[in-house]
Amino acid sequence: TCRLWACAAAVRVTCLVDPTSTFSGTRVASLPRPCYPASMTVSSLFRSCRRFKVAEVAPDRASIEAGLSTSAFAPSGSVTRDPQVGWTRYDRPLSPIFSDDLSAWSHTQYVLAALRIDQRRVPARLLRARVDEAARSWCAENARDRAPSVVRADLRGRLEADLLRETPPTMRIFPFLWNTQEGWIVLSGGSESTADAFRKTFRRSFGGVSEDQPIVEAG
Repeated sequence: TCRLWACAAAVRVTCLVDPTSTFSGTRVASLPRPCYPASMTVSSLFRSCRRFKVAEVAPDRASIEAGLSTSAFAPSGSVTRDPQVGWTRYDRPLSPIFSDDLSAWSHTQYVLAALRIDQRRVPARLLRARVDEAARSWCAENARDRAPSVVRADLRGRLEADLLRETPPTMRIFPFLWNTQEGWIVLSGGSESTADAFRKTFRRSFGGVSEDQPIVEAG
């Protein structure tokens, strides 16, 4: 199933990148992914995406495996609002191991993997409510009608740190398809922040990459 889905993704993205491709008109949108919801298809996955050109000479499979493994996603032990970014497998996003099954992510000239971004986000309303409650307690203890801004800032910092420890990170997965022979990559996800994270991670792993243009399919 993973092989079939990877081939379908290659056909679909090739048609997006090059409408004149001999694959144009091939119907692959009904083939579901192996590990994502069945309603998520190749067509919907690459509906909004960004295209990149690779500046360096295409690396061999061993170099690609090394690059993916070197920057593979690894949870950080620190609690922070900063996103944690790394490569993972598109078919097993919780298991970013590329050395055990080459066929899971390498298909002829294509590499099909994913960028994983985890980030903790404190609910703004909950933080505000806790700060207000702590400020009222401070006013009662100090016989004040209003907490100074410096006090509220200190309360906010400490309470936000507490909430960050209580809040699990949100995981986001952005599959990408890399044609190593023709030197183009299509990344699922159209936001600039995602594209920037991809560029930085790719440069750290493999070298230069530049963006051609966003690809947005109507419908």
